[in-house]
Amino acid sequence: AMSSDPKLGEKIAEGKTKEIYRALDNGDQVIIVSKDSITAGDGAKRDSLPQKGEYSTTTACNVFRMLKMNGLPTHFLNQETPASFRALACSMIPLEVIVRRIAFGSYLKRHAHVSEGTMFNPLVVEFTFKDDANHDPFVTDDDVMKMNLVLGGKRVDVPVLDQLRALGRRAFEIVERGWAGAGVTLVDFKVEFGVTRDGRIVLGDVIDNDSWRIWPKGDKTKMMDKQVYRNLTGTATMNDDQRAMLGAKYKWVADETSRLIDFVLPSTATATTTEISSSSSSPTSHQDGGAGPWVGIIMGSQSDWETMRQGAAILQQLGVPHETRIVSAHRTPDRMFEYARSAKSRGLKVIIAGAGGAAHLPGMVAALTPLPVLGVPVQSRALSGMDSLLSIVQMPQGVPVGTLAIGASGAVNAALLASAIIAANAPGDKAAQIARALQEYRDKQTSAVSEEPSDNPSSASHAPASGYSAVTAIAKGAQPPASTDVAGKRDPSRALMPGIPSPTIGIVGGGQLARMTAQAASTMGYRIHIFCPEEDSPASQVSNYTTRAKYSDREALASFARSVDVVTYEFENIDASALEFLALSVPVYPDPKVLRICQDRVAEKNFITSMGVPTAKYQAVPSADSLAQAIDAVGCPSVLKSNTMGYDGKGQVKITNKQDEAGAWARMSGDVGGSVSGILEGWVDFVAEVSVIVARGKDGSECVYPTVENHHKNHILHKTIVPAADMPQEVHARSREIALTLARGIHLVGVLAIEMFVTKSSSGKWDVLVNELAPRPHNSGHWTIEGCETSQFEQLVRASCGLPLGSLGHIHKCEMVNLLGKDVETISEFVGQPQTHIHLYGKAEAREGRKMGHITK
Repeated sequence: AMSSDPKLGEKIAEGKTKEIYRALDNGDQVIIVSKDSITAGDGAKRDSLPQKGEYSTTTACNVFRMLKMNGLPTHFLNQETPASFRALACSMIPLEVIVRRIAFGSYLKRHAHVSEGTMFNPLVVEFTFKDDANHDPFVTDDDVMKMNLVLGGKRVDVPVLDQLRALGRRAFEIVERGWAGAGVTLVDFKVEFGVTRDGRIVLGDVIDNDSWRIWPKGDKTKMMDKQVYRNLTGTATMNDDQRAMLGAKYKWVADETSRLIDFVLPSTATATTTEISSSSSSPTSHQDGGAGPWVGIIMGSQSDWETMRQGAAILQQLGVPHETRIVSAHRTPDRMFEYARSAKSRGLKVIIAGAGGAAHLPGMVAALTPLPVLGVPVQSRALSGMDSLLSIVQMPQGVPVGTLAIGASGAVNAALLASAIIAANAPGDKAAQIARALQEYRDKQTSAVSEEPSDNPSSASHAPASGYSAVTAIAKGAQPPASTDVAGKRDPSRALMPGIPSPTIGIVGGGQLARMTAQAASTMGYRIHIFCPEEDSPASQVSNYTTRAKYSDREALASFARSVDVVTYEFENIDASALEFLALSVPVYPDPKVLRICQDRVAEKNFITSMGVPTAKYQAVPSADSLAQAIDAVGCPSVLKSNTMGYDGKGQVKITNKQDEAGAWARMSGDVGGSVSGILEGWVDFVAEVSVIVARGKDGSECVYPTVENHHKNHILHKTIVPAADMPQEVHARSREIALTLARGIHLVGVLAIEMFVTKSSSGKWDVLVNELAPRPHNSGHWTIEGCETSQFEQLVRASCGLPLGSLGHIHKCEMVNLLGKDVETISEFVGQPQTHIHLYGKAEAREGRKMGHITK
């Protein structure tokens, strides 16, 4: 059968809830179309559910993107229509892999000795053989061996089954973390795997609301999954009320899954495309200080966060994996019970509980978990926290709670105690790192105590370890003012309002991008506070205040955070943990999660491809030993790049043939200063390099600048032409579409630059591939200062401060030319030329390739 849809070829399979078609434009790909059907009992119960196909496709695409971003191999490529997505063609392994966290359903029938609700850690993994006639029976490894299954040239043997288990566990843990972030318990799920035409095992089929059991707040009576349909009595067709009820649940799940990715963005240490082997350890075991939390910070209400965030900041500073939750003993008792009872099985080692007033939370949690509980009394208005203190400390014998001081001091000390408990008891290198960080913290406290009293205590406070003063006052010797509203921060959207002090924008980084952002902000009435290690930085020259300190100096960062109302940043090569630390105390835009993706090339490519946007072929290269395998997979010519820290061509080595492999790793890693991981990208024979800048506000409003063409010299941008010339309209439209897709997918607030390659095939077909992303103002956008109504720098200020985005107005044709190194000595040639605008960055030394300024004409 052939579909009337021009993208769909021959129908190659059909199930109860989906159809699979060969893709007309690529024989190695398929289109999976979800139906508006729901079934139960091997199809004995069947109904039509309007828009279920769209809800299922949206859910599956969101889940596959989340898994793909975290390095799991999937068949998913991109969403085609509201009810279909494109995937790699696979030979499907006829096994369902069922992963369980909580004992429920059929598991209880087969294991009568197990109580409903029993938590499994490690996870339970089972196989069923897909056979409708025999109701998909459960099978053992021996059963599978007797089947002699061979799919796509790969025999399903014990190592393959072990790989399926490992991939299934890892997929479950990622989805579980996502749902947990939304306050939903993932009970169990089922997934299927396929073998691609090049022999890789990948997650296949669909993962949607028919694939799992999910319980909001851990309450099975609030289930949102297919079990609701199973529980409807009888086999008769649903009535209208039942359809509406079930449709609302499926829509809710589809909408919620778009948010889950926020809770499981990969760290730079885990974002790879390497397949998981059977030896992969569960991150919930924390045997080596894995990704899961060791300390849980819980509190009774949002108002307690002002106190408890002080403890979170200490844990962040010491590198202790932790989580924060609102868990009220009175308003959400079910959530509290679930949290306390599951804490140990999820790998937590210490719980810090903050509460005010009656303050029952610490004691109730201590009664429900064997873990040590540290209680922090939150200061109340009525009795200044004495009621909270006495409530927590007066626990009955046998239910201990370690009680700390009232307020912020108690939260800080609780975090220090929790860190000490972990350092003394947890195995592995991570615990040793925490112990060292804890000792450094104590040593710094000791060194801060003067031997003799001073007449000027403020000047006697210790400077950062670098030896220079932490804060240099630029404006009339004044120190930066502390924020003053009730929440501790002024609303930065209220600038220029009469009688209201101007808010302060903090910028991390002191280069020319920060300088031009500061200049744009100043014209709008904002004060500017720069944080950077350099003396006399370009941005400091035009700003009100500067904190001069290392980006790793947490004490200086904390002081900086207290003095500003919102923070943004000007470059990617900074440890994202510094911005995450700031985000505990002050809003940071773009979100540090965005930075984590963009500063890691593998994570970045995983994100881009998960959104259905094409890139060059690539493969992660974790070490020099894996380079040969990557070359075999990607081919030659290709480019070996450092996974982090490279820019303007640094950390990049072209590999023309296999002989170039020797020495390539050393040249790449030496370029960026030592031990790194890498990525190998296929060589792109492009006709042009272009870029697009998109701004996105807190309210979701968007503004896309035109596609511009970029010319480089020695890997450094030399000239930008506005708009990109000699390209068909389809290239401009496609690049704009890509920019919006990525900005929405990454939940941008701020500005994002997308660098792209434009290619043209021998048949004349144009295409656009994404090279990399930059979550900040970009060199190719400097023309926006004079070339349109609102510059990229002003848009960043507007987005970060919650203001409406500015209009672009008329776009002027123009060119931006960088002044690199000694080029700045030619500046006199441009002075006085009509329609020519000169920007110098205030840098003293004109080194080769250094960006000294730019000219727009």
